[in-house]
Amino acid sequence: MEFFLTRLVDLYHAEKKFIKSFVALSIAAYTSELRTALNSPSTEAETHVNRLETIMKSLKVKPAKQECNIVSALVEKARDLIVKNEPGTAMRDAAIIYAAQHIEHYKIASYTVLHEVSKELKLEQASVLLEQCLKEENDTAAYLSQIASNIINPAAAKDAV
Repeated sequence: MEFFLTRLVDLYHAEKKFIKSFVALSIAAYTSELRTALNSPSTEAETHVNRLETIMKSLKVKPAKQECNIVSALVEKARDLIVKNEPGTAMRDAAIIYAAQHIEHYKIASYTVLHEVSKELKLEQASVLLEQCLKEENDTAAYLSQIASNIINPAAAKDAV
């Protein structure tokens, strides 16, 4: 149970940090499609924070502040990619999608593990809420991939020539 609770609190703090990251990525995005797509994960993360708070409250867990090196590295990498790529270019948007996908896949891995562990621990409410979050994260990752394949990557390839 300790593993589950520690990871739950980690993910709670990660979601809060990622809200700010997605706002910054959205502001830095060049194409309107990407800006719009990046606003969704920010709003979604707020819903996830609320769900995680519901789970923690039901388990009587207080989310003590914890710093996660992985989360910090993902946020720093996102900032770095924005700075190192020229504003107003499809290549910068490709870098932004790269950063956003890293964050999404971290969250997918986290929600997958927590969902599976919650089922084993027979935490039914937690399992349902975590499964909802997992589905939404998978949908977001798929949508970002679609935008990359159909819009950003072809434009970035033209910029590179």
